[in-house]
Amino acid sequence: MSEPVVRISQGFFEPRLFPDVQAKLFEGKASLDPALRTLRGLLHYYVSIDETSGSMTNVSVWENLPSAKQMDTLGAMLAQRDVFVALGVKFQPIRNYTGLWSIMP
Repeated sequence: MSEPVVRISQGFFEPRLFPDVQAKLFEGKASLDPALRTLRGLLHYYVSIDETSGSMTNVSVWENLPSAKQMDTLGAMLAQRDVFVALGVKFQPIRNYTGLWSIMP
């Protein structure tokens, strides 16, 4: 079996916005969780936030690149992006990394 693809979406915000960004990340689960579960090839999905750096990261792990690219057109995800942009979050370009090796404890 080949290594999975790791997709990373990272956004940055003023640290004073931390409570609002965190609240919206929690709220977004209601629409994103069911939408993500319909996608083929999703292995893992993580939503994280760091108050010190004023950043948020979504990391997902996929069976292959075509599966990861489903996120490019997922309506629920695109709607969430707009919510965060309106709050003042600035996103880096989304990156899809081809896995080279991994450790599975």
